[in-house]
Amino acid sequence: MGNNNNNNNNNNNADSVYSALLGMTKKQVVETLGEGFNYYPDHLWIYEINKTWWGKKTVLLLTFNEENILEKTDTKHFFFELKI
Repeated sequence: MGNNNNNNNNNNNADSVYSALLGMTKKQVVETLGEGFNYYPDHLWIYEINKTWWGKKTVLLLTFNEENILEKTDTKHFFFELKI
C-alpha cells in the first residue's frame, strides 16, 4: 500500500508541475510546449512527456473549454496503447 501512495504522490507532483499551464490559451500552450501532434480544434490535446525503452509511456492530457482556455491537466502512464 505504501508503494501505491508514492505513485499517487508522484502523479500529483507531475500534475502540479503542469498546472502552471492552466488558464493558458491554445496559442500560449503551443508556444510553451510546442505543436506536438495535436489537431488544433480538438478540446483534448495529448503530449508524450516520457517513454522508456520497454514501451511504458507517460502522456500529458490537456483539456480545453469552449473558449480554447486550458481548464484541466492530467498525466497518464500506460504500456503500448492509451485507453482514455
